[in-house]
Amino acid sequence: EHAETLASLTALAGVKFTRASVREAELLNRRALDGRRRALGTEHPETLATLENLAAALLASGELAAAEKCMREATAGQAKVLGVASEHARCRRRGARACARAAGRRPVAGGGATAPRTGRANLRRAARARAHADAARAP
Repeated sequence: EHAETLASLTALAGVKFTRASVREAELLNRRALDGRRRALGTEHPETLATLENLAAALLASGELAAAEKCMREATAGQAKVLGVASEHARCRRRGARACARAAGRRPVAGGGATAPRTGRANLRRAARARAHADAARAP
């Protein structure tokens, strides 16, 4: 697909996301991601940004494991392209940790695997994630 078409898909997905049409945003982001991977490659910054947008839509729709997987992939790509110490890579690691927390896991030092969360904090996070997902699905 043409670069401008992919940029338009991404922009439309952003509009849908901000208007709480999370499912439509997810589908548009998936389409843009597929096109960008084909046209630009998996490690291009625009491809990685689209992957992050997909992660946000998945997180908002309550698909926490899928969101975390997307954020981890984007984080690894940014670290490889820009270097581990870059501000972008640090920001992506924070996003991946937020996805892990929402999924009920606590990030392990170094940004690697995550350990299960237990206790009241986990229940509060899960309730907030469900409430956010429910609000995003509401008409």
